[in-house]
Amino acid sequence: MKVIITCPLGSECEEAKDGAIHRCAWYCKLAGQTPDGEMVDEWRCAMAWLPTTTLETARTNRGQTQAMETFNGLISKKVKELT
Repeated sequence: MKVIITCPLGSECEEAKDGAIHRCAWYCKLAGQTPDGEMVDEWRCAMAWLPTTTLETARTNRGQTQAMETFNGLISKKVKELT
């Protein structure tokens, strides 16, 4: 069975009408590289991108937290050596 995705707000993401392109303000392009190395260059609704960007933010924060813990451990060790 074919699945058809529709806007919960009842809108079109992008349509040509009256000699102009009418584009939803939430229709945005995400370009970059996934953690798997796959390139992404795609247009979608910002609400559809939200789970992807939330997971990426969490992944980035985990890496930064680990780096700060390592740095804190090194500084603590140096302080103990000096006192």
